[in-house]
Amino acid sequence: MATAPSGTLLGTLVVAGALGTGSAGVLTFNTVTSDTSADNSGTAGWFRLMKADGTTGVLDGSITPTGGGGDMTLNTTSVTAGGTIAITSGTITTGNA
Repeated sequence: MATAPSGTLLGTLVVAGALGTGSAGVLTFNTVTSDTSADNSGTAGWFRLMKADGTTGVLDGSITPTGGGGDMTLNTTSVTAGGTIAITSGTITTGNA
């Protein structure tokens, strides 16, 4: 990634195994493990998808509450330190059908 991370790390969620499966230009994530103890409190505004090495970023995107139109939507963007951060599903649309 060309842009250095900014802000405060709120938590880390891990995709089990490979990222997911693709069909018709849409990549659907495999199971995403929740972070059951958020690192810090704050408002989630962006995410970075990392390779398994944990240091190489491959995709950045915006986070909004459900219905907000972000690249990733969460039921709430308000995170509390020690609380749980979870997503139930995820997709990336590449536009390549």
